[in-house]
Amino acid sequence: MWSTTEVVVTGQYKGPALWKVTKGDGVVWIIGVLSVTTANPQFDQKRIDTILTGAQTVYLPPEAKGRVGAMFQYLSSRRLKPGQTLRDVTAPEDYARFLALSSKYGIEPARYANDTAIWAALRFRAAVSSISGYTDSDVINAILKLAKRHKVKVEHIATYKISPLLKRISRATDAEGRHCFATTLDGIEFDARTMNRLTADWATGNLAGLKAVYAGNTAPQCMEDDDLAKDFRDRSGSDTVAMIERALGNTKRSVMILPVSVLIKGDLLDRLRAKGYLVQLPVSLRQ
Repeated sequence: MWSTTEVVVTGQYKGPALWKVTKGDGVVWIIGVLSVTTANPQFDQKRIDTILTGAQTVYLPPEAKGRVGAMFQYLSSRRLKPGQTLRDVTAPEDYARFLALSSKYGIEPARYANDTAIWAALRFRAAVSSISGYTDSDVINAILKLAKRHKVKVEHIATYKISPLLKRISRATDAEGRHCFATTLDGIEFDARTMNRLTADWATGNLAGLKAVYAGNTAPQCMEDDDLAKDFRDRSGSDTVAMIERALGNTKRSVMILPVSVLIKGDLLDRLRAKGYLVQLPVSLRQ
């Protein structure tokens, strides 16, 4: 018999890792997920099924949202000035890496010749991810399928307009564009080296393995120090804490899905502890 307060680990797959936040009779189970995995990763869905039993709501991570048609029109209009090509606005060594990766994945470089460096980087990474079979939705969809079976309501922690981000990217300087192009290529190469391992570690609840892989990724992310990016991270963290507070106060049991990288880092959990909530770590992180 499965306990309603402890999730027993059995079988080959011991993940995903679960965090438990409690206050009085209120419980929020947090499922740590990867932002991207290999396709259709196998994991212990019985564990998720157990914590969904009796849950009132599944909370998805904050999302940036906008009208699809408007976004497509906006993105497709981002082109270089007449006479310029992608080669002209990127560092020679990075353009050489881009050509090598294009050849590796069977992608025609000419498709990006008239894109700005940032848009080329975004589109190129999406194409590589598709060819490689990476997915950002298979795990979430599997969890939501279980939630539907239990008739659990689903909502996002928060929704933000995407237009400020698009406008900021469109105003990026040449130097910012070169930096984003380079760091995106770094990310593609990192994914190629680690995606299978990351997915396997996640599926087996091996948080020590995940931490080791993350520690090896020291390259900065595209525009991560920009004020808008910092504001998004701050708002996302504050809105997540506020939603956990609301859930603990209003319901007996809720389930929340958050990036496992955020949970491993621990800042969010420290904020919850500071408010007097009991945070129970996965077994692999308990000292």
